[in-house]
Amino acid sequence: MSSERICPSCSAEKVQRVGDIIRTATSNKVINDIPKAYYPPRAPWAYLQGFLLGIPANAAVMLSMGPPQGSESQMAVAELASSLAFIGVWVGYGRLKTKNYGKKLDDWKETVASKFLCHKCSHAFEG
Repeated sequence: MSSERICPSCSAEKVQRVGDIIRTATSNKVINDIPKAYYPPRAPWAYLQGFLLGIPANAAVMLSMGPPQGSESQMAVAELASSLAFIGVWVGYGRLKTKNYGKKLDDWKETVASKFLCHKCSHAFEG
């Protein structure tokens, strides 16, 4: 199929689908030759980031709810609330960022499937 395609920029016949280039790449040099716009999106570190964001949330809730000389029951409520805040931030942020990554990955797959790359002039075009 790639032999039927002709580059609109330089009229060369050395044209290949970007998705095929990525799938059949045997080395990093081949992948480095394609434009950066066609690189796959980076996987998020969302749950690690959520964990790190949850630590200040935990501390803030603990400090605001628990008086320094509070009773044991007040401290228990403060610990429970701070733990819930921590888990909520951790899981919520992780899920939100992972969902966005899934959308970006689907968009990237559609883009890579529809684009062609000329090996002579490195021009990418829709086919």
